[in-house]
This record gives sequence, structure tokens and C-alpha cells, in this order.
Amino acid sequence: MLLHIKSEGILGLYHSLVAAGVSSVMVSLWSIPDGFF
Repeated sequence: MLLHIKSEGILGLYHSLVAAGVSSVMVSLWSIPDGFF
């Protein structure tokens, strides 16, 4: 059975940055509507 993790994109970005050697990462799991900016 496969599970869908809603925040997978953010967590993937976080793990990529940590693997690249950054010392800290600030992220938010709050949703932002499309076209917000």
C-alpha cells in the first residue's frame, strides 16, 4: 500500500538542502493559494 504525504515536496526540499550541507532550513507547511503573489 502506498501512502500519500501531503507535504512531501517541502520535506524533499528540506532533505535536499541538508544533504547539500546547509546548517539550517526554515520552512512552513501553511498552504498559500495559487496566484497569491
